[in-house]
Amino acid sequence: MNFLDEVPAIRRIETSRDDLFAIDVVGHVSAADGENLFGLLEAAYALHPRIDVLVRLVDHDGVDWADIAD
Repeated sequence: MNFLDEVPAIRRIETSRDDLFAIDVVGHVSAADGENLFGLLEAAYALHPRIDVLVRLVDHDGVDWADIAD
């Protein structure tokens, strides 16, 4: 990633619990961010049949729902 690439709006937060899926949502969420989130969730569910989810919103600036729904 070079300095002109956008930083993902959805970022995994490291925790001390294996069954806790924690993320930061920072700024504006794009369709690519939504795809990234689903990939992270799939990986978490591959390791654990049940997980707890923690979402922390930081300077959230909206979501492109039309792009994510496609």
